[in-house]
Amino acid sequence: MPTGDESPFASHYELAAPALCAWAALRCRGPLGTLLDADDLVQEVALEAMRAFERFDPEHGSFRPWLFGVATRVSASLLRSSARRHGIAAIDPLGSQDLRAEVTTISRRVRRDEALTRLLEQVAKLEPIERDLLLYRGLAGLDHAEVAELVGLGTEAATKRWLRLRGRLVELPAARDLLGEH
Repeated sequence: MPTGDESPFASHYELAAPALCAWAALRCRGPLGTLLDADDLVQEVALEAMRAFERFDPEHGSFRPWLFGVATRVSASLLRSSARRHGIAAIDPLGSQDLRAEVTTISRRVRRDEALTRLLEQVAKLEPIERDLLLYRGLAGLDHAEVAELVGLGTEAATKRWLRLRGRLVELPAARDLLGEH
């Protein structure tokens, strides 16, 4: 829980960091994982989000979907960069010395969270479509129509599958906070 002594970015980031770490772990199971590990992806996203934070406008939406928009752009950029190089890109996970210690501390604390680790072990056992539902709806907070298009289902089918999956996941203590309000 934020202490109030943190920067505005860190206060927002602390609440979204567990979901971002889970998202990164899921994303790094695919092609992105050949470029960097989940911890490095989280740091890349945090750095880019810090740089872009002045453009965050709470009147246009909450921080979490905004952060996942940044995360999606960062991961896509890394994949494009790698494709252009036809090999594994050399990535400096910190990017610059401007990455604030408070954000790094939050990310490190979340990575060490045993409950989150156990949850990710359970998530790894899900069917691929369920992992995608968790990734797009549960973590990134996309609406049901967007999720349906991404996973190749109708909106009603995607919504029903998400609700069933969410019902199973909220039985796990770490998942309750991770899933947020959707």
